[in-house]
Amino acid sequence: MSDFESDTMSGMDSDEESYLDDLLTGKYVADLNDLDDFSSDEEEPSTSTQPSQGRSRKRKHATSIAQRKPAKRKSTATPTCNWKSYDDVDDGVPPARLTNFKAKRDPGIVLTNIRTRQGVSTMTRAIDFFRLFFSIEVLGQLCMFTNEYARQHIHEKPSYATSSGDWKPVGVEEMEQLCGLLIYMGLVPLPDLELYFSTSFPYHGTWARAYLTKDRLKGILCFLKITDPNTEGDKDPLRKVNYLLKHMKETCKQLYQPGEHISIDERMVKSKGRFGFIQYIRDKPTKWGFKLWVLADSSNAYTYDFDVYVGRRTVSSKHGLGYDVVMELCKDLHHQGYKLYIDNFYTSTQLLKDLKRKGIFACGTIRCNRKGFPKEFKDTMKQWEKDTERGEMRWIRDEDVVVIQWKDKKVISVMSSYHPGNKNTHCTRNTRANGEHKEIKVKQPIAFAAYNKYMGGVDKSDQLIGNYNVLRKTNKYWKTLFYHMVDIAVVNSYILFCEMKKLHPGVSGFERKSRFLQRQFREELAMQLGGIKKDDPVPLYRPVTPVASKRSGAHDATSAMHLPVEDSEGRRRTCKVCYASKGNNANKSKMICSVCKVHLCTNRNCFYDFHTNPKYSSSLQ
Repeated sequence: MSDFESDTMSGMDSDEESYLDDLLTGKYVADLNDLDDFSSDEEEPSTSTQPSQGRSRKRKHATSIAQRKPAKRKSTATPTCNWKSYDDVDDGVPPARLTNFKAKRDPGIVLTNIRTRQGVSTMTRAIDFFRLFFSIEVLGQLCMFTNEYARQHIHEKPSYATSSGDWKPVGVEEMEQLCGLLIYMGLVPLPDLELYFSTSFPYHGTWARAYLTKDRLKGILCFLKITDPNTEGDKDPLRKVNYLLKHMKETCKQLYQPGEHISIDERMVKSKGRFGFIQYIRDKPTKWGFKLWVLADSSNAYTYDFDVYVGRRTVSSKHGLGYDVVMELCKDLHHQGYKLYIDNFYTSTQLLKDLKRKGIFACGTIRCNRKGFPKEFKDTMKQWEKDTERGEMRWIRDEDVVVIQWKDKKVISVMSSYHPGNKNTHCTRNTRANGEHKEIKVKQPIAFAAYNKYMGGVDKSDQLIGNYNVLRKTNKYWKTLFYHMVDIAVVNSYILFCEMKKLHPGVSGFERKSRFLQRQFREELAMQLGGIKKDDPVPLYRPVTPVASKRSGAHDATSAMHLPVEDSEGRRRTCKVCYASKGNNANKSKMICSVCKVHLCTNRNCFYDFHTNPKYSSSLQ
């Protein structure tokens, strides 16, 4: 076949074929109009039908190729950069007069009733600060709730009743002893409650007996109530803890005014019970438990306010859960110039703008998929991370907020409503080069430095609580929250004690070691709540020892074993020990000692006290 016939059959000359090959391989980018123009170029006229058909085929073939989507060619051009860096000017930073910190009360401890030096001298013990949270009035209410519930249900647990079948009322002193014993158990953890009263090695010798007997402790914990059992609502998931929860929230805010820098984060209270609002957070050290939203002072980790998350039971606003949590916790801090630090769960453009209108300036890490995050950053983040060195940054301002991206090991994004985008400091990083470790200085935007410095308030509070927490295993969700509120009270008491110690260094009652640890504060508090003196002996369990009795004719102390037996005639007589303490109101018993022939109660400690306490030895003479 000739070249002419070949060209005619294909409908295209060699130049057209070369151009279309380049078009298909992506060398050129053409649109339909260009291709139509190319196909309409003048050709040599011919009278034969074959060239005409070929021209028709050529036009049809060219159109079908143009309709195909051209292959994308990887662009090497640099995209348009709307962001700025260290050397650019940031004109959107709010003036200092608007961001100045001006709290309604003086920051720190707020105790209006001890302004004088004489008043300060009455607040020098650990128990004095703990009673600010668990006051006599509050403990009295807890006793009233507990006693009311016990009277209604004592028939279900007769082992905790008195000999007459009634419940022995709990008093404020016993409730304080319970708190002291829980704090002691946090300092000396054992796997089981029974072991604190064990007489076997290596558990014999604990101080638990100095607070409460084992049966009394179990009885109080069994019937403990921290809200009025007659007024519990059915729909409120926190109905069994509402009274104490509300009291703790109010008291924490009344006793302290946070400093300029505060932080909000979630806290997990460990529990694996099957409750409706148990949460699971994979990245937390405590993965299962109750989630609390906590606002803490960044300088000393004081828990200022908190809320218990009970799941999606309430309708949230259109801005989301994180927005609602921050707004609720900050409602008492408006227009005071506070600087708030939050993580990427809460941070959003709308939140920071609304907080700024309320006089609270915020800074937090932000997720790139959040509404309001700069599209330029999101689209170019991966390429920018590859092309930049450690320490480089870029920022974009959107009216009241600035978004800053900084390259450390990887790219991190922060949004702030009061930091400048162009200011920087330096931080040190460890690197390895040529097999050697060395420190280098890296540029760091001041927003990131401030975030790292002030964001850890809640984490530090969690650490203080977690070291010696009083949590005990329980199948009641409200008891877990009760234990946690004791922990909050202890840690906040410790912080207030340290603040008062700094304010009044000359007061003799505050003389402690220069570095007064939380452990030492808990030890002191546990002793004072239990009424234990520093030199008191350990309350060891001593078994009943035989005592010589002239009635039985036994002159040797080891000649007979003293055992409780029932009176042979079935008589009920006044207990010797109860009579010594209660007089005519003493309990009666039909049990007697097999050697001493004295009527004694066996469901209390009367039998033990009679044979070990020297004051009863005269009755045998």
